[in-house]
Amino acid sequence: MDIIWLPLAESVLDEIFVFYKFKSLTVARRMIADIGQATRSLAGFPEMGAVESRLSERPEIFRYLVVRHIYKIVYFIKNNHIYIADIWDCRRESATLAGRVKGVKGEG
Repeated sequence: MDIIWLPLAESVLDEIFVFYKFKSLTVARRMIADIGQATRSLAGFPEMGAVESRLSERPEIFRYLVVRHIYKIVYFIKNNHIYIADIWDCRRESATLAGRVKGVKGEG
């Protein structure tokens, strides 16, 4: 399956890199690499992530993977593609997650 990063997720990934870069470029690269590795693992096992209950009212079935106990890779599967919708910081208020991905839609 192809993995497609939606604009919100790409933007958050950039923000994560910038945040960690000010602490350590090595740490920033490692964090991005860990997120990338977890995302690539979805290509072989797209349903490995748990269903995100906070997004259950959406027509898509959103799933997530947790990376380093800090970030959730929030994604859904549609038309043989895996759409990365968001990278959610688990330390934030989880009730706002639904609002962030409100307008997210996969192509096709």
